[in-house]
Amino acid sequence: MTRVGPCCVRVCVCVCVCVIQYLRPEPEAAPDTPPEVMKLLPSTWPSKGSIHVMDLTMRYRPGLPLVLNGVTFAIDGGEKVGLVGRTGSGKSSIFLALFR
Repeated sequence: MTRVGPCCVRVCVCVCVCVIQYLRPEPEAAPDTPPEVMKLLPSTWPSKGSIHVMDLTMRYRPGLPLVLNGVTFAIDGGEKVGLVGRTGSGKSSIFLALFR
C-alpha cells in the first residue's frame, strides 16, 4: 500500500473544490442598462449576439505607433472563442479595443 503525504491530500482537495465551483457557476447579475436607455431599445434587442470586426486599427494615444493594424474577424452568436498568441502579439489590445 502506498502512503500519500499531507501535501498530496491538500492538492487533491483543492482540485476537487475547483471542479465543484466550475460545475456550479454563479448566476450572472442582471443587466445594469439605465431605464431611459432600455426605453429606446427595440423589444427584440439584441436579436443576434454576433461580433464582426473589419480592418481594426488601434493606437494607445495620438503619435504612438499602431498596436493593431488591419485586424478582421467574425464571431457568431453562441460561439466560444479563445484568443492565443505570443507575448506582445496584441491579445489584450483586441479586448481593450472591443470595450472602448
